[in-house]
Amino acid sequence: MNMPFSQQHNLLPKERSEAQNHKSSDDDIAAITIDTGGKILECNKTASRLLEYDFNKKSWPHISKFIPQLAEMTLLTGESINPKLRFLSRIGHHFDVIAMNGLRFASKLYFIDIDRFGEHNLRLIIVPTPQN
Repeated sequence: MNMPFSQQHNLLPKERSEAQNHKSSDDDIAAITIDTGGKILECNKTASRLLEYDFNKKSWPHISKFIPQLAEMTLLTGESINPKLRFLSRIGHHFDVIAMNGLRFASKLYFIDIDRFGEHNLRLIIVPTPQN
C-alpha cells in the first residue's frame, strides 16, 4: 500500500511494513473514502472496477450497498474508528463484498482515519482474499 506516512501511523507494524514495501501505485489498491455516516465520498479506479460501479454519478451510495455487514454498524465512536471494526480489521476478518453485478467475494478491510477538507472521514482499503 503506497500511502502517506501520516496515514501509515494508524496501521499495525505488520500492516505498516506491507504498506511501505508495496511497490505498485495507489491505483492498484481498491480505496474508498467514506464519511462518518458511511456515505461514499471518493473512490479510486481500482475500487470502481472491483465493485463494478460507476462512481462518476452524482449520487453516491452508502458503503453497505457493497459491504452489507456495515449496514447496522457504527463506523466511528467519537473521533476514532469503532473499536470492533478496528479489531476485525486487524485480525484479518473476511467481510462479504457484493459487486453491482451480484458477484460476492470475501475481502479483508482496512480502516484508516483521515482528515479531508477539514472533516473527519475514513479511508477504506478493500483487499479481496484469494479463493481456494
